[in-house]
Amino acid sequence: MRTRLLLLLLCPIGPLGTTRYELLGGRFSFDAPSDWRQDRRVDRDSTSFVVFEVPPPRSDTSQFAPNVVVEVERRLQHWDLKTYSNAKLAPPAGGTTENPIIRLDDRFSKRDHSRTVLSRGRLHGLAYAVWDKFTVRDSICVHLSSVMPAVYRRDSIWYARFSAQLDSLTLSSHVGANHVFSRRTPPTH
Repeated sequence: MRTRLLLLLLCPIGPLGTTRYELLGGRFSFDAPSDWRQDRRVDRDSTSFVVFEVPPPRSDTSQFAPNVVVEVERRLQHWDLKTYSNAKLAPPAGGTTENPIIRLDDRFSKRDHSRTVLSRGRLHGLAYAVWDKFTVRDSICVHLSSVMPAVYRRDSIWYARFSAQLDSLTLSSHVGANHVFSRRTPPTH
């Protein structure tokens, strides 16, 4: 019994709770892990986003934190999923081709009317994994994005926890009272 208590006290366990976020005046909501640090938040009538800095693995010495971005836009005109996601995935005008983003996987889901894209890129000599998930619901365009140094996948415990947290955030997303993404098929990344 004493050994278990000692192990529980010595084991570094991060916060397991979540924090509820509401954007676009409460039209869109989601739950983010409590240990993700909110880096930036902009909440306006037609465009809102939150940028989170995810705690990196303890073994990391690079000082490059993974980021998760939740972005929602309210559109008065009808946007379909393909048009919206293609616009978001397009390289910026006048952008450089020095560090191109390479698309590895691109899937449309009929079940929850979503698109998931897995890409990779390189910045400052460091390889990154990029995961994007899109949907359009009730004139609200949703874009979830994760950018992390690819080397973090080597830490299987950290990566499993991060993946579970990202899946939880994705499945907690609501437009009004309706779930945005299907509970039957969790996102792959």
